[in-house]
Amino acid sequence: MKRALVVLGFLLLGVGIVFAGDFTAIGSRSRMRPQVPVGIFATTARTATYQVVPADFANFKTITVPSGTFTITLVASSAQPIAGKFITIVNYGSGVVTIARSGQNINDATGSIVLAPATAGAPQSVRIISDGVNYFASVGFTNPLTTAGDISYGGTSGQPTRLPTGTAKQLLTAGTTPAYISFPDFHYFPAVNCVNAVAGVAWSTGATPAGACRAGTNNSEGYLTWGASDTAQFHIGLPLDWDTTQNPYVSLQVASTETTSGRTINMQLATACAKGDGTTTDDVSFNTAQSLGTITLNTTANQAWKATLNSITMTGCTAGGTLRLKLSRTTDTATNVRVYGLGVTIPRLLTVQAN
Repeated sequence: MKRALVVLGFLLLGVGIVFAGDFTAIGSRSRMRPQVPVGIFATTARTATYQVVPADFANFKTITVPSGTFTITLVASSAQPIAGKFITIVNYGSGVVTIARSGQNINDATGSIVLAPATAGAPQSVRIISDGVNYFASVGFTNPLTTAGDISYGGTSGQPTRLPTGTAKQLLTAGTTPAYISFPDFHYFPAVNCVNAVAGVAWSTGATPAGACRAGTNNSEGYLTWGASDTAQFHIGLPLDWDTTQNPYVSLQVASTETTSGRTINMQLATACAKGDGTTTDDVSFNTAQSLGTITLNTTANQAWKATLNSITMTGCTAGGTLRLKLSRTTDTATNVRVYGLGVTIPRLLTVQAN
């Protein structure tokens, strides 16, 4: 066997390349095993700002990014690589990699190319090729989906991003970051109805709080005038498709004749549940009361206010059972409180059924 240096008289990928090869004489025939020259198609990792050099294009280099958020600037137009030369950039780190031009265009535009945060299993890549005057970029698409039911949406700079499938029967909501939610089933329960200016209380009360009619210029509806120790209650049915991983929300609508700024209204809500399967009575003890948000009044009388409570206590409650709600008042400073009604939002995984 003898070694020889062979110059191939052709261009490979636009480059005149000298190959070193082994020759083995076999009878009257010779066999060559060519070797790719050192530096061609080499791979280099970058984790910080980098200025691409002409040799990167000449050698068709691949630049990998395992980590970091930074900018890679292409060779300036004054040293534009010849037509057909290219580099490849692969981002598999959690940072954002920006590929910036330098005096020329990319895809006939003046913007930069952005590789979004990625992972080893779902990298983001781009090939930048020169035509001798400008650059053209071809961004590789990596399927981000991993599980049955996943969907893809445009994330940072429109990059394909995985949205994991939600719980069965949840709803998909639109936005810059789409999300699955359980159906928010909202119902409002007025405290009083007025017929011919006569108040009819809709909730269960003692002698007080008493019902009254607003008798305003426009508002002829009713409210409960709430004293410091008053309570009232009512019950609702829990749907069979209540999403038991999420507790209901409540919102209370009140008003006040107060004109002293800074006085407060503090209301509380207690819950109790009857399962409806014969395992509980119809006189279940209430859970510990929870406070709604404090309302701080201003100097204008008869203003409408709302207090809310997220995630009410649902201990002892089951889908298809009965939820009893008892409203009370705790320490505050208002001298007049008018309760108009209570709204309840129950998260549901919608199912056609008899509730």
